[in-house]
Amino acid sequence: MAAKKADAKKVSSYEAGGRIQARVSDFAHGLRVFDGVKLIRIVSKDYTLLIMEDYFPCLGSIYGHVELVKEEDLVDLGNVKGFYIHRNNEFSLLIEKQLDEEPAAGGREHEQ
Repeated sequence: MAAKKADAKKVSSYEAGGRIQARVSDFAHGLRVFDGVKLIRIVSKDYTLLIMEDYFPCLGSIYGHVELVKEEDLVDLGNVKGFYIHRNNEFSLLIEKQLDEEPAAGGREHEQ
């Protein structure tokens, strides 16, 4: 009986939106926290990554474009140089600096 109630709570959290919490830190804006993120799209110089709920733990550096996709909103963080870590549906991004130009390589060549 208790398992059914736990499953019902889990389903309702999925229906309400994403379960990822994204924490973005930079010098210009300080710490910004975004709740209810469904997925994180990273297009870096060397790779393209899509982080979704319950994605395996990972960390790395970014030299490219970052977007946070929410239920009814898209948070475009732009072209950045920084570092990220993702674990237990918590994504943290430390932005070292904003980049003015689009990175030379990556997955956005097809867009005009």
